[in-house]
Amino acid sequence: MSAQPFSKDLRADIIRRATEADADYNRIRTEEYAKSSGAPDKARIRAARDVVQQTSQLYEQGLPRVRMSTCPFCVQPFEHSFDPFGVDGAWWTGLHGPAVPACPHYCFLRGAVHFGNGPAPRGPHRGSAFPGPEVPYVIPKQLQLPGIVAVIGELDMEPGWRAFPICYFADPRPAAEALTYDWTLTSYSYVRSTGEPEMSYPNDPWDFELEPWVFQGKVLWCVPGSNNARLAKPRGPCPYLGLPGIRESIEIGEQIGFKTRGTPDGTMRNPFE
Repeated sequence: MSAQPFSKDLRADIIRRATEADADYNRIRTEEYAKSSGAPDKARIRAARDVVQQTSQLYEQGLPRVRMSTCPFCVQPFEHSFDPFGVDGAWWTGLHGPAVPACPHYCFLRGAVHFGNGPAPRGPHRGSAFPGPEVPYVIPKQLQLPGIVAVIGELDMEPGWRAFPICYFADPRPAAEALTYDWTLTSYSYVRSTGEPEMSYPNDPWDFELEPWVFQGKVLWCVPGSNNARLAKPRGPCPYLGLPGIRESIEIGEQIGFKTRGTPDGTMRNPFE
């Protein structure tokens, strides 16, 4: 594990190297399997793949760890890896690194990124980034579970954007079967209470109208400017009501550009579409 998180310049160098390594691997694999005579040189292919894995590990090990939220039940900090330099990094495609220890009340993490008047985001060289919408939202199906609340925080991103981590905590914590996937992911891998591994593709609707949930005490927030270290008094004005921004799921890719994808509607999703 890297002792220090990467700087903006080191991150840019790692992403450049990862892009080149990925292109080299694809080229070498194509060359070897296109040979008209003789078997492909699998050692050459493995060596190229190893370079891809090494650059991926460099990125993963360099990810900063930031305070995303504070648990409203035990007041413990919730920290998580994060890439604040752009959505072209693999964090935004789901490479979050090793699991970070959390308090027993932590359930899952969602989020949003407001790009505003900042520079246009670039997508990763492979796959797509899923930063969420531009404004905070909640998942009613989750907030209807007993004892669960959502806590909204803020993180500044180096390009001038603003990220909103939305952490769900519960006391008692529901079974894994009742929860959902994390920020930037599109599928949910978990272990059932019976010990069996499972994967699902939740498509539960979102709600951007936060005021009723605030009134019910189901939405809390960290004091802006506190580094997500202090929870606001629930009776105070919530700074996240009615924020401007795109209220749809956003997908960003090198090939597709910046696309809005609507919002989840509760129907069953086909992951292969």
